Order: sequence, then structure tokens, then C-alpha cells
Amino acid sequence: MDEKQVTYARQLLQVLARRLGCMQKDCIRCYDVTFSHSHVIYEVKRHPGISLGELAGLLGLDDSTTSRHVKSLIAQGLLAGTASEGDRRQLALQVTGPGQELYQQIATTMAAYIRDLFEQVPAEKRSQVIESLDIITAAMGKIPTCCSGPR
Repeated sequence: MDEKQVTYARQLLQVLARRLGCMQKDCIRCYDVTFSHSHVIYEVKRHPGISLGELAGLLGLDDSTTSRHVKSLIAQGLLAGTASEGDRRQLALQVTGPGQELYQQIATTMAAYIRDLFEQVPAEKRSQVIESLDIITAAMGKIPTCCSGPR
């Protein structure tokens, strides 16, 4: 890639990151849950029985930050943790009934937003956009974080 492409790609990714963050905050603000908490609920719903360490890895957070979010959600009755069969010291996390209701409300709101978003994309390009997002997210998962410095 030449420098002009790198600069433009960075600009696009910066705008995309900001707009995604705003979209998610706007979509969840009426549910009285934080942006971070919505991510925790989403991942626990996708991975029932997940451990705290596994959840931290998925979210890209450290264990202590993830633990604080999980404790708060357990206190609110949105998550439950049961001792893991393999290691009684570890919790296997699940979404509770109220957590499931909240998850579904947020999922419905996000699905409506995504449908509206893709209505702005020409029909013949929608699969291409999804494929491109898949390629970009997979590539991002294969490289070290920016904190490792220039190569």
C-alpha cells in the first residue's frame, strides 16, 4: 500500500470506529445499561457458561475490569455465575431471564438500525460490504495491537 492509501484507510477506519461507537451508544442508551455492559451481556449470551478469563479475552479487557462489569451485572440480576464443574473457583456465566429480555430488546433495536443502514447501501453491494467487513475483522484479529509500535 502506498502512503496515500494508508492515510485514507486510516481516516475511514477512524470515522467508522466513531460512528459505530455512537450507533451502539444511541441504540442502548434507553435501556439503562452501559455500553460496556451491553457488550458483556452480548458475549455471555453468545457463549453460555463462559469463564471470566475467556470473556475478558473476547472483550479485549483485563480480568479486573471484566470482573467489575460482571459483578455489577450479577448485582442487577442480568447475569448469573455458577461454579464451574472443572474448577469450582471459576464461574460459568449465564444470562438470566431479565438479562435475556434486555438482550432481546437491544438486539431488536440493533437489527433495525442495521437494516436501515444497509438500505443506504445499493442492494447489489450488500454482500460485498459484509464480505469486506469479515475480511477486515479477521485481519485485525491476526495482527498485534498498535501498542506494539511500528514494525
